[in-house]
Amino acid sequence: LKERREAGLLGQNILNKGLNFDIEICLGAGAYICGEESALIESLEGKMGIPRNRPPYPVAQGYLGKPTVVNNVETFLAAASIAVYGGEWFAAIGTEKSKGTKLLS
Repeated sequence: LKERREAGLLGQNILNKGLNFDIEICLGAGAYICGEESALIESLEGKMGIPRNRPPYPVAQGYLGKPTVVNNVETFLAAASIAVYGGEWFAAIGTEKSKGTKLLS
């Protein structure tokens, strides 16, 4: 992230275009349930990582009461690959019943 900020690709006034966007990496509570989006938001707010009642949904009222989209690294990786190489390329990587890739860690 430091390299991206130094290159003007992240942070304030990205590429001198007036666009502001930043990323912060936070350690969560470590509980499995914190993988559920509203529980993750609760954890990031310093609360117990317990899922919230819905509505409201995070896209309307999420982190600190503001509209919030929660995705994972795998989603962003897949989207970037599809944008560069196309959907047919991505689908050809997988199997007949499971198209595309899967991250394993």
